[in-house]
Amino acid sequence: MNKVSLVKKAFVGCMCLCDVRKKTEGEYVDGEWIAGSLVEETALMVPRPISPQDVRRLPEGKYLSGSMKFYATDLSIGLRPGDVIIYKNIEYEVGDIWDREEFLVYIGKRLYEQG
Repeated sequence: MNKVSLVKKAFVGCMCLCDVRKKTEGEYVDGEWIAGSLVEETALMVPRPISPQDVRRLPEGKYLSGSMKFYATDLSIGLRPGDVIIYKNIEYEVGDIWDREEFLVYIGKRLYEQG
């Protein structure tokens, strides 16, 4: 059994369906710039709270308790920094992405309501 199969097998019982909101890239059409649009999709991910060790390892002040890591074995999701993952009705803005060859780790900072 190869490494990818082992990772996917380990994740299979922990996968959750998460909503993702991402902005498509803009493009020029007949010389006129057309801005990208927001697209909402769903993706299978393994959500895990960020650990105190992760907080120390990541850029200072960028992530706090309440932030999450989202593991994805589907490498075609295509999230970028600034996109949003919604898990249990809580929004997390993607800040960093770690490519681990057989899976991606999206680091999401919890978005708190202002007001």
